[in-house]
Amino acid sequence: MARTSIGQALCGLIAVHCVIVSSASTTHAQLSALKPSAAVNIFNGKSLDGWEGDPKYWRTEDGTILGEIPQGQSLNKNTWLIWRGGELADFELNVQFKLTGLPAANSGIQIRCQVENVDHVSGYQADLDMGATWLGRIYDEHGRALLVERGSRVQILPNGERNVETFAPANQYAVLFRDNDWNDYRIVAGGDHVRVYVNGTLFSELQDQQSGEQDLKGSLAFQLHSGPETRIQFRDIRLEHLKADDPRMPKFAFKPQLQLDEKNTGIVPVGKDGKPLNLGFEAGDLSNWTATGTAFNKQPVNRDGIAQRWGGQISNKNGDYFIAGYEIVQDSGIGTLTSAAFEVTKRYGSFLFGGGETPTTRAEVILLNDDGSENTVIFTAVGANREQMRRVAVDLRKVEGKSIAVRVVDENPGAWGHLNFDDFRFYDQPPVSIEPAAGAWRSILNPLLQHLVPTAVAVDPKQPGSETVAQMFVPEGFSVDVIAAEPDLHQPMAFTFDAMGRLWVVEGHSYPQKRPDGEGLDRILIFADNDHNGTFETRTTFIEGLNLVSGMEVGHGGIWVGAAPELLFIPDRDGDDKPDSEPIVLLDGFGFAYTHETLNSFMWGPDGWLYGNQGVFNSSQIGKPDTSNQDRTYLAAGVWRYHPTQHVFEVFSHGGSNQWGLDYDEHGQIFMTYCRSFWGRGDVTHVMRGGHYWNQVNSGYAPFISTQALPGRPWMTNYQLASQRYGHGEGGSGKPGAREVYGGHSHVGTMIYLGDNWPSEYRNHLFTHNLHGHQMNHVINRRQAGGYNSVHAGYDTLFCADQQYIGIDLQCGPDGAVYFSDWYDSRHCHNPNMEQWDRGNGRMYRMKFDATYKPAVVDYITATDEQLVAAQLHPNEWHVRTSRLVLADRATSRKIAPAAVEQLKSMAMKNEDPVRRLRAIWTLHCIAQLDDELISVLFKDQSEYVRAWAVQLACDSVGRDSRPVLNQASVRTGLETRPTFITLAQHDDSLFVRRYLASAIPQVPADTAWQIAEALCSREDSAADRELPLLIWYGIAPFVSQNQDRAFKLAEASKIPAIHDYIYWYAARNSAPARDQISTSLLSQSGDERGAMLQLLAVAVRDQRGITASASWSKLSTELYDSRVPQMRDAGEAIGAAFGDPVLYERMRKRIADTSAASIMY
Repeated sequence: MARTSIGQALCGLIAVHCVIVSSASTTHAQLSALKPSAAVNIFNGKSLDGWEGDPKYWRTEDGTILGEIPQGQSLNKNTWLIWRGGELADFELNVQFKLTGLPAANSGIQIRCQVENVDHVSGYQADLDMGATWLGRIYDEHGRALLVERGSRVQILPNGERNVETFAPANQYAVLFRDNDWNDYRIVAGGDHVRVYVNGTLFSELQDQQSGEQDLKGSLAFQLHSGPETRIQFRDIRLEHLKADDPRMPKFAFKPQLQLDEKNTGIVPVGKDGKPLNLGFEAGDLSNWTATGTAFNKQPVNRDGIAQRWGGQISNKNGDYFIAGYEIVQDSGIGTLTSAAFEVTKRYGSFLFGGGETPTTRAEVILLNDDGSENTVIFTAVGANREQMRRVAVDLRKVEGKSIAVRVVDENPGAWGHLNFDDFRFYDQPPVSIEPAAGAWRSILNPLLQHLVPTAVAVDPKQPGSETVAQMFVPEGFSVDVIAAEPDLHQPMAFTFDAMGRLWVVEGHSYPQKRPDGEGLDRILIFADNDHNGTFETRTTFIEGLNLVSGMEVGHGGIWVGAAPELLFIPDRDGDDKPDSEPIVLLDGFGFAYTHETLNSFMWGPDGWLYGNQGVFNSSQIGKPDTSNQDRTYLAAGVWRYHPTQHVFEVFSHGGSNQWGLDYDEHGQIFMTYCRSFWGRGDVTHVMRGGHYWNQVNSGYAPFISTQALPGRPWMTNYQLASQRYGHGEGGSGKPGAREVYGGHSHVGTMIYLGDNWPSEYRNHLFTHNLHGHQMNHVINRRQAGGYNSVHAGYDTLFCADQQYIGIDLQCGPDGAVYFSDWYDSRHCHNPNMEQWDRGNGRMYRMKFDATYKPAVVDYITATDEQLVAAQLHPNEWHVRTSRLVLADRATSRKIAPAAVEQLKSMAMKNEDPVRRLRAIWTLHCIAQLDDELISVLFKDQSEYVRAWAVQLACDSVGRDSRPVLNQASVRTGLETRPTFITLAQHDDSLFVRRYLASAIPQVPADTAWQIAEALCSREDSAADRELPLLIWYGIAPFVSQNQDRAFKLAEASKIPAIHDYIYWYAARNSAPARDQISTSLLSQSGDERGAMLQLLAVAVRDQRGITASASWSKLSTELYDSRVPQMRDAGEAIGAAFGDPVLYERMRKRIADTSAASIMY
């Protein structure tokens, strides 16, 4: 880098893996995620009591502090709002801000500042703009001006001299600002040390020791900067005073430089004469080198002037001599220095390098042709505005036995236009971790990756995959192991764990083509750690000959396999790891026209159903074998589910892209990730039952979905959006530059971490592979209104510099570590040609937090019912889910032990933790023990999550034999027809619960459905939730044509404007009587009311053909055609055209004729 818990003790054969989070050194990730424990909100949300500012510019609005320069005005001075509640010394400040206005809008947060008056404040300022330049910088209003550029840490010495370390390019930070949305600002200060975070990302860091200038205490103030139109809002202002030893502010330190392995000293390359080359310059001259230009005049040198110019730095040279660019010609020289050719005799190379941070000062490794001419540059390193040389490692395995040369290039005669170089050698193992080559589009010189450190692993030539792990970067304290690799594993398509902790992996050899019947190439492997030492040493083939497998799960006495067009079950009831029979076709009709979007991402849901995805470009008609087309279920993109014992299939939600990733959080909320997200706005979606989400082609929606917003009615685009409000790449909905930072638009695999090995700050966070970025994106699903706002955490958790690394799936294992698969191929995207893929590779890795890692020993197959229930309290969700699955399977063949059932009921009603109450409720449901009495109690639970799930499970009736009664018109035992659902809809304050009630509308009888909808629509605050009006509409839309009068009454009574518009629009599209009724009502309307209804009617009939005008239309049409209001006239003519109104056609004919005549006259 440049510098300028508990668990229940289970008896018998089950060993619960309990983990206590270590107090190891605090990483960047931990610093970003730790929440203040004693923070106080210093703004009451109502008034500026305790604050002082110019009321001309500062006020409160909608629960926020607002500083404003109105539109059309400007401010010729800076002004501040000062907090008068005390001084800041050592503290943590968290505040949300929203900045809008013209592009030059600017603000800031003054900390430890000195106040003369509201128009004169001096001291440290954490800057604010819309991301272009100033956001996250540290500025000094004392007069020192800019102290820290974003992407840098700066140490200011007592005499004012500065040491600077650049950890990420400043220009990459602009994309992290959330336009027209709330952003998170975090400042942590302790002693002379200050850190600034924006949206979870470290932007800048300062250690200020300068005598007479540093500020160790002072006031807090918000700035409204001089300039044009600006609106800066602040809310949720939380301040905590810290103690000196608080771990959120560790000792200031520059990032350690990679150090040479002293046991791995390497060898000097030899020339054609077999003699060592002068690649370390110890000959005292440039023998074996050819120089051009002036940059390397009088080189090499044997003096080290770096320490004199830069405090804390030395050259790091090896021996006496090195290339020291600045020592002779300073920055003015340019030129090249090229070594003699030499043969690559070892797998790795290395050299020392320092200098400017741009490619104009660089070191290159060049592959040569047989005649000695240049073929191509295979590696490039650049500096980072730091003179102290770092050791750089080069992977030369692909050019072993070939001829190469080293070239040092200085093309910059300006600032930092010099470089330092020394000591090229060969190595059997990399002497330091291999850095991404300069010019590689991904590296840890990135705002989201800069905190990562190399994995401490040696490359083992006997262990395929170790060379890739050696190129991985993870948070401090983590490591990555190779679990399986070629030749034992190839092309891992999907994987899962069984109840004994064994790893099941699908090898997808058939992909990307569906093979002819009987010629399938796919197989399922089992890897087992029989000696429980963390190494999966045993490999067994379970089945071969499968065809285009894309999804797999284990449970209920067998293996569940997605192999389009079929969903298969392969029984192994005796558990001998051999199929009991040929695969059983449960369903067919899944599409496979696009084989990278077939059924995938299998998981057992909390309700006991098998869930999966399908992508948008596969059109499916799904049903049991031999089902007629009219009885099949249509699915394009969406999430589906299948009940393992009742054998019922349903679409859980529609929409999405080519999603490949599905998981649920501790409250049972499902999230999916996918590829392009332009129409959905983001890359993560919270999936609700009965939802209709955007899809990638923006067509093919249900008939009650509209894709066009109307003026003043944005809700008329009524598909659901992603819970993430922005994209990760320009190929989706990301801002320019998003791909460079986040990695790109394509995501594969989804895991919500609920294990007990990683530190607690990662718990319940979502992780997904970024395919093109070779990194693991990290997302936090924040509650917002009745749903979620999925935001990037501000830091990612893994980066791999090996360009062939392709992460496919990731899951938490029995030991709490994270397991992930690697397709490993130079091709990253889908290609239908078989020969384009490298069939010889495939890896499984494990990423663990070393301080708390311990292999897990489990065998839930032989556990008692009571032991399985005890596992519901395990801190690692893997044990919770697995033990629930085993209990559900047992309940299909016998009754669960009464004592175990009573334990679950007690947990469901009495446990203080709502998460554990939910676990018990889900398990009771899966074993058919969630009775009406308990459901009634759950409707009154304090937790909105429990009440919501009570609604869903009441609709997913489970009979006493564990076989659901899943007729759409026949639900539980009548609970939904009692006042319970309707009372909840009328009185429950939770928008989250109301979402579940809206999702229940299609599951209940029509009269109850209407009553739920009417109750939800009678509550004005229902409109405040982004998704709730949509879910109500999706539920009620199929009933509109059945009871038009009740629909129109609901429209008029609704306090949700969107419901009013949806009903009239949809009724007009589908019903002549509805169009007649609307036309009649227009006769008595006027002004905006008439204009709004006309607009809806015009949109409804716009693309209709063969519809006729109602009797009332003729009484209205002439008035509309003659209207002087353009919007009225245009809407009237659009409606008349759809009706085929001859009066309109005659008027249009005459208008055209008159226009033509006028043109001729002219």
